[in-house]
Amino acid sequence: MIAEMQIRNYSPRTIRSYVSSLIQVSQYYQLSPEHISLEQFKDYLAHRINEDKISNATINQAIGAWRILQCDILHRNWKAF
Repeated sequence: MIAEMQIRNYSPRTIRSYVSSLIQVSQYYQLSPEHISLEQFKDYLAHRINEDKISNATINQAIGAWRILQCDILHRNWKAF
């Protein structure tokens, strides 16, 4: 995933943020990100919104990271929220 973002000229800070976002959801479920379903990801975001009061920017960052993982790394179809 890091290489994909480097090719797209993402900044090092953005890369760290996206990777961190996926690590957090992975740790939440104790699963590798490729084994987390879309519904689980949505539930995780809902939890973070309701419990942690995360910002819209953080939500969008998590969605962006998820989309890169799903589409570009795992070659899955993107299912819009």
